[in-house]
Amino acid sequence: MNLDMVITLLEVAKGHGITGRDIEEVLDTNSTTAARMLRLFDRIQANGKEGLDLVEARISPADYRAKLRFLNADGEAFMARVGELLEGRKG
Repeated sequence: MNLDMVITLLEVAKGHGITGRDIEEVLDTNSTTAARMLRLFDRIQANGKEGLDLVEARISPADYRAKLRFLNADGEAFMARVGELLEGRKG
């Protein structure tokens, strides 16, 4: 997993719903790269390949054209495990 992927997943894990435009700003990148980063974590990527299935997209209540990304159950479990590993390194 590269640094952009880690940053993207951490942003999604904040839990407030993140858009591709938000990722563009955080990564200081273009819309194509931001969309690709988010699709990596979906169940199925745009090219039909299997994704990591850690994130789900929901329609924004404020704008039906916008998709908000949230961790799904597997994503929550993955981030919990990462947290446990990081806590173990502190002690």
